[in-house]
Amino acid sequence: MTSLPRGQLEVKYYVDYDLEVVIAARLFPGGSSRPKVSDLARMVEQYERADDSFKELWMLFIMSTVVAPTTDNKMSNKCYPMLVDIARANELNLCKFVADELHDHLSNQKYTKGCLLYCMLRYFDALQTDHFELELGNARFAINAWSKLAIDAVGALDVQEYDTTFGSLELKDEYKEVVALEMGLFGGPDGFDSWMKLNMHPTCMQKQRVKAFTLMQNFASSLNGLLSSLVQGLTQCSDAESSDDDGDSYNEDADTELSKREAHQNDASRNVAAPTKVGCATGHAKK
Repeated sequence: MTSLPRGQLEVKYYVDYDLEVVIAARLFPGGSSRPKVSDLARMVEQYERADDSFKELWMLFIMSTVVAPTTDNKMSNKCYPMLVDIARANELNLCKFVADELHDHLSNQKYTKGCLLYCMLRYFDALQTDHFELELGNARFAINAWSKLAIDAVGALDVQEYDTTFGSLELKDEYKEVVALEMGLFGGPDGFDSWMKLNMHPTCMQKQRVKAFTLMQNFASSLNGLLSSLVQGLTQCSDAESSDDDGDSYNEDADTELSKREAHQNDASRNVAAPTKVGCATGHAKK
């Protein structure tokens, strides 16, 4: 479905400032080395020659929008090294690159980063579609089960009535639990809806309401992830720290035992009877 090249060349995806300066001066003379993705798309559309520069622009655009998109509205400067040998672009192993990027992001619980096609399929696969007449089959991987026809059909049903964003269809039960955890700061999805309705301006139109809900859901989910990572980082102890803690605990116990002994000795000293002073009578008995 993706038709990505699976060649022998490794995809070079890293920052090389010297290379960036040279290539950017040729592709974007007088402009920024990291143009907006929208401007990059316009350049690709308006380019009239089928030469290496067109291939380079197209590669930058595909990497920034589908293969390795980021949350930034500008293209990533990590794409420049793969343009060095653009004539052999069809020999790049983009399949392995996409798999490695997804593995890296998913291992770090970053579920919204990586190949855009994967993120899209993951979303569609999480929707409750049992009541639709879809022939998805029993493929091991969702990318093999979802056809373009099925994606178009479900996508048309999931589009919001007053907007062009998704979210009309319900999620499967197992994914509802994930959403509930992400909305935990608001007491779950129901609490989030109540909070939004309470704080929305009375004059808010339906289209603005949908947009605000979507933006706040993304923000709440990201904030929940950041706070979770922060708490895990604060509470995680290394082996060395654990050893130090054990040593500190031992020293504290020893100090406590010593204090108890000293206190006991002091109490014992106070309980010993004071010596009685024997004095002489000042008066003498009369005979």
